[in-house]
Amino acid sequence: MALVVLDSLHKTGINEKVLSSAKNYVKADFPPRYETAGELSNLLTDMFSLGFDESFINNFQKNVDGLTVARTRQIIDQYFPKNNLQFVLIGKADAIRDKVKKYGTVTEKEIKADGF
Repeated sequence: MALVVLDSLHKTGINEKVLSSAKNYVKADFPPRYETAGELSNLLTDMFSLGFDESFINNFQKNVDGLTVARTRQIIDQYFPKNNLQFVLIGKADAIRDKVKKYGTVTEKEIKADGF
């Protein structure tokens, strides 16, 4: 399913209606996601590790509202490339191998208990 969505993003992009809906969802979900002390500490830890300052929170809604359809195209092209995708699948190779080889070259690695 993810490959279908990726293909659609590259073919048609995101229109104004979808973008507006996504903006509303993200803005409504942001505050409730950080209601507990633990959730807020995780946000602050993520902000620190990514080099964000308080403007990330203070300007959140303004930044979301400022996203344009043209900018979504740039984001799709930069962060969601359609070519040369790589997938990591973990499971029993015998059960997975034949199902995924249609997508490209399969390289198998054995996972050992000691990690090496």
